[in-house]
Amino acid sequence: MCGNWGLLCLAELAMMVSKPGELLPQGLQRLLQQIILVVEMRGAQAGGMALALESDSKVRTFRARALKKKRGNLFQAISASLRRELGGSWLSRCNPVSFFKRWSASCGSVLVQGHSRFGTSSPPAILETHPHQWCPKETLSFWRRNKDLEWRREKVDFALTITHNGDFDAWQPYEGTTIDVHSMGRWLELVLGVGHAAEGDSPKIAGVLELLVCQGVWYKAVRCAYHLLVASHVEQANGWEPLSSHGAAATVPGHAKLQAWAAIFEKVFEETVLDIRAEEHPLEEGSRNLEDFISDVTAEFDPGESRTSPLLEDWIPKSKLQKFVSGAVEYFRDSDLFWSTLGFFRSAEGTFGLTVTGTGWPQTVVMAAKGQPMSVAFGCLNESCFPALAMWSSERAALVGTVQAAGLSGVST
Repeated sequence: MCGNWGLLCLAELAMMVSKPGELLPQGLQRLLQQIILVVEMRGAQAGGMALALESDSKVRTFRARALKKKRGNLFQAISASLRRELGGSWLSRCNPVSFFKRWSASCGSVLVQGHSRFGTSSPPAILETHPHQWCPKETLSFWRRNKDLEWRREKVDFALTITHNGDFDAWQPYEGTTIDVHSMGRWLELVLGVGHAAEGDSPKIAGVLELLVCQGVWYKAVRCAYHLLVASHVEQANGWEPLSSHGAAATVPGHAKLQAWAAIFEKVFEETVLDIRAEEHPLEEGSRNLEDFISDVTAEFDPGESRTSPLLEDWIPKSKLQKFVSGAVEYFRDSDLFWSTLGFFRSAEGTFGLTVTGTGWPQTVVMAAKGQPMSVAFGCLNESCFPALAMWSSERAALVGTVQAAGLSGVST
């Protein structure tokens, strides 16, 4: 058995510190230790945590995983691993008191996404230990609105991270086509262009969500639209050979082709939002902007000549071009952490719990469960404090015990 756990809080709450060099403010560390004392009864051969610190729209992330020695302490093992991960970084040298005071003024946040594990689908090993990421951190062009409602493109070091407990068995990417977890690794390697050596089912969930989470990133949106709306079968990516045939040539659009497609959307979108300042999305469903945008992008791909457009070549039949463009727009507009996780669950087979985070949304964690428990506590540390804390765990008793042991008021489970 395994357990998910973690917390998300505003930086003003994280000012409960006493000395430089702490991995986490003491108050937060005590909360996590108390949670893990109960959750690790579900399994404590290994564990890990992802730490995301956000301030002034900048996100710094760290991930640490550890195997627990016999009769060892899991939280201490994870903490030691995190210290090694930090090494000589700014966090290991800073004065937390002044850092978090400055941080709280800019509405910063602390996110800890953790997991403890007892190996079932694969033996205990760092590679199999959570939190999981299918793709390494990469710099992407991310579109978002600023406080003045202006759309701006910025570079974001993007990483998508999951923790998972239970059994994930299969996923249905196309109507009538289900891919089991044993074949999924090869398919994800082909469509994402990145492999993953882990054997367990959890990294495959990270891979599927890496494909699905697209909001604000045209490159990811066109990739998802091609593989889910233009392609029609999982074996299409493997030269129409069974995914077990590793010698088959990959038949998927490469990175350069995806970049060329994304550049078309980037260009037209930049022209579309140049003078737009509004609460609603410029590509809102049913809007005139959306119709014009799809028409302009389609014309860029297919200028109407009899010859095949070099942008399409053999990848996108003209009969599917409209579906591809419309789908990419929908993924770009809507596929944030929540909607992507919901879409994944609707097509997933198995019984499991899940937490999902992404550096594009540093103050968000999505929790979902299918036949597995997941409990949440939220509130503050005193009755007059603005709600600033959320904690979660696969064991409700871990949260109830933590609230009681820490003497927290204003916290509901």
